[in-house]
Amino acid sequence: PYYREAVGQEKLRFRQWDFDPGYAGPVDGSRENLRELSRPGLLLPARDVRQLVALYDRGIAYVDYWVGELVEGLRERGLYDETIVVLTSDHGEEFLEHGRLEHSFSYYEEMLKVPLIIRVPGERQGAVVERTVGLVDVLPSLLDWLEIPAPEGLQGHSMRRGSDEAPGVAYGVSM
Repeated sequence: PYYREAVGQEKLRFRQWDFDPGYAGPVDGSRENLRELSRPGLLLPARDVRQLVALYDRGIAYVDYWVGELVEGLRERGLYDETIVVLTSDHGEEFLEHGRLEHSFSYYEEMLKVPLIIRVPGERQGAVVERTVGLVDVLPSLLDWLEIPAPEGLQGHSMRRGSDEAPGVAYGVSM
């Protein structure tokens, strides 16, 4: 079937980004491998940590490729200048900065500071929101840009305009 061919093509596409060529160590990035490497007290050589970071960077490059394809598709269809694009993540990753791998184990900056890029047609490009914002602020912001009234009780605040809320308050959950 077609999907098997498509999955095979995607695996090849994913493998084209190799940020640590020549690595021959035990780190392969599989779920089982990460579980083994995450054992408390296990000392991981710097070379293996670099491979973990390279595998993570491979995933970022893969997503970047598809975001580029999405943007190009919007442009080809004449929709780019009418579309709000939001790019974000739900968490960061630890690479032994605090003795742990992966995520869901701490509230260090590596976990909490995630990319949040919003492109709104007609809005000033390159604007930076200085106050602390969270993912809870994305929906109120989108509603504000679309000039749709926010429902009563909606959490979060629009990033479009300044907020009277005290800056610096954010909420995180470890699962």
